[in-house]
Amino acid sequence: MKNRYTITAVCLNKHNRPICVGENSYKKTHPLQAYFAKKVGHPQRIYIHAEIQALIRSGDNQVHVMCVTREDILGNSLPSKPCPVCYEAIRAYGVKYIYYMDENHIFVTEKL
Repeated sequence: MKNRYTITAVCLNKHNRPICVGENSYKKTHPLQAYFAKKVGHPQRIYIHAEIQALIRSGDNQVHVMCVTREDILGNSLPSKPCPVCYEAIRAYGVKYIYYMDENHIFVTEKL
């Protein structure tokens, strides 16, 4: 399957320094993805999302801010609000702020 979108999530610490980056995958899965998908009632969403991959890669580092972007195959920016599965994971990891682009192509800062 050819990727329709590239979704990227960047985790920052409380000093706004990057900790790690995650990208969505149409082939890879992870038990944490399956856990949060089942928890929010979407057990079919088993392929790893950028936000969850970034949280996994953060390891023991405290993620203070997460920035999420989405681009189509031509590089155009698209709305990037996290899905319910990712919101659940982001909250569980104690992330304080999330930045994403809304339907009007405006970056939104959301305090969690």
